[in-house]
Amino acid sequence: MPGTSRAVLAVLGARGFIGSRAAEAARRLPGWSARPITRGLADVRDASALAAALAGVSAVVHAASHVGSDPQLHRLVNVEGTANVVAAADASGARVVYLSTAAVSGRGPFHRLDEADAPLAPSSPLSASRAAAERLVLDAGGLVVRPHLVLGAGDRWVGPGVAALTAAVGGLVD
Repeated sequence: MPGTSRAVLAVLGARGFIGSRAAEAARRLPGWSARPITRGLADVRDASALAAALAGVSAVVHAASHVGSDPQLHRLVNVEGTANVVAAADASGARVVYLSTAAVSGRGPFHRLDEADAPLAPSSPLSASRAAAERLVLDAGGLVVRPHLVLGAGDRWVGPGVAALTAAVGGLVD
């Protein structure tokens, strides 16, 4: 239809487990188009490349992060990179949805706790960097999602972890 514009959802981390599913879901949304963004296209540490990649988008799913063990990369990617995402999204007039982790709340158990009341008690440099990134997104009016265990086709963590635990204890635990 001539003159019909579609909203554009940029997905940072579009090759990742969750980012790839977010990009696929965006492709199926009526009135929306997906702009998958991988590190090769625009690394979150490169503010100018990121600004160009996010130009004209309507919303951003920020699922790019460093989850290794290097605290310097945690800061550069998760905190400074998120600051770049927030600035580029703001320049484009887009809102950011940040994929964080339940680990920013520390160790539970958390029973009958409203998500808004979950404490910030990161127990590692990685979780601390994700908590700092959350603050940047929230201060800019964005949204934060904190999944705990994510399972699905292609999972490399939860399923294998359950399998290893089952093997370690000699069977299923009732």
